[in-house]
Amino acid sequence: MGRVLASGLAGAALVLGIATSPASAADGWQATSDVSDGTFGQYDYECDDFAGGEACFQPHGEWFWVRDLSADNLPVAMVWSYSDDSSHRSGVAYDTLGKAKGWTNLNKSFPEDGLLFWQACLVTSVAGRQIDYDSCGYGQSMYTG
Repeated sequence: MGRVLASGLAGAALVLGIATSPASAADGWQATSDVSDGTFGQYDYECDDFAGGEACFQPHGEWFWVRDLSADNLPVAMVWSYSDDSSHRSGVAYDTLGKAKGWTNLNKSFPEDGLLFWQACLVTSVAGRQIDYDSCGYGQSMYTG
């Protein structure tokens, strides 16, 4: 119960950040791209996962990596929030390509020494921009740069 509540509260904060962030036009909801599995893991990274998906952040180059682990026809997402002393940004990098595609990615750019928090989550509707926060990993955080 505590994990579900914590995930829900963190998720609610991230969604609010999407709506109020001045950089939300550049962030918000973005689809990941199909890539060769061989490109993942060339540099250090940290991951968060749950039974249906996995999301990783690679600070070198600021790459988001998302992978669907379940053939259930539901997208998975990396719900993220970045902040530093002068700004806050947030968004969702989502994968609709399915389990068979393996890793997908999205490249972002952040100022150095900010804090990035992310969770791997199940998406119930891309069109409606709905995340199932009861189906998320515990979350990870890492300093950029």
